[in-house]
Parts: sequence; C-alpha cells; structure tokens
Amino acid sequence: IVEVLIFLQAGIPSSCVQGVMRAALERDDLEIVGINDLMAGDANGNVTQKGVEYLAYMLKYDSTHGILNADIQVQGTKLLINGRPVRVTACREPSQLRWYEIGVSVVVEATGLFLTTEKASAHIDAGAYKVVMTGPAKDNTQMYVMGVNHEAYNGDDIVSNASCTTNALAPIV
Repeated sequence: IVEVLIFLQAGIPSSCVQGVMRAALERDDLEIVGINDLMAGDANGNVTQKGVEYLAYMLKYDSTHGILNADIQVQGTKLLINGRPVRVTACREPSQLRWYEIGVSVVVEATGLFLTTEKASAHIDAGAYKVVMTGPAKDNTQMYVMGVNHEAYNGDDIVSNASCTTNALAPIV
C-alpha cells in the first residue's frame, strides 16, 4: 500500500486534490493517511474542530465532481474517511511535519508554495519518499503529464504533474 499525504494551503481542495482523493478511494493500493490544510488550524497552527469540519465538508461536496462516495466523519480534530483515521495538521513548514510518524510514501504538494525541487525537498527531509507537485515547477524539476510523457518517468523523488488545466486539456489535444 502506498500511503499518500495531501498538503493543502487554502482549505479548498482543488480539482487535482479531489482527483487524487477519489482515485485513492477507488484503489486498494493507495491510502490517504494525512492532510495538511493551513485553513484547518488557528493562527498558531493548532488544528481546530471547526477547521476539520470545514475540510470534511469541502472534501465531501464538490461543485465539479459531485458528492464524494465516502463516509467522512469528524471526531474532534480528527478526520475519518471510510472509518480510517487521517491525520490533519495545519503547519506552514513541511520539514516540521514528521511524515515518517504516519508512514507517508508520497506527498501531493498542492499548495503552490513549494514548486522547486529545493523547496519540495523539505517533504523528503520530513520522511516522505516522493513528492508530486500539482502545479508547474518553477525550476528544472521534471514534469510529467498522463497520456503525454508519463512513460518517461525515471524514478525521480520530486516531480511536477503540470497543472490542473494541462491535465484537463491533454486528453482532448
């Protein structure tokens, strides 16, 4: 099983995040083990129940993808997806998140803040094995688009999956 951590900035799961969440829930070999959402916490980065409730609502109900086919519950500051606990944090600095504590294999970097290999490597330093940026890299980080050049993936620890717009248009073009 590949453990996936989703790193959000604005409290609004983007279409990329919704896609990752839905794909993970449909597969037996992926498990969402953590979500770092800066809006789920207070000014000091402490996760609040209201923040987790908002995150749960935004994951469950999406105006583009519809209602998520999953049981999402909030217990205090804890999130349960289909009965499985998902660690919720609200930390601005990925190097402080200790991914190794929850067995994160892949971080989906969806903040738009860490779009260089140097910045995204903070996730690796915190214990993740791989990082996938959901925006175009601002340096020479390899970029892969499914259906275009994904077969060229060579095992890089940090990659860009281009942008949501690119991924939406690639199958059409």
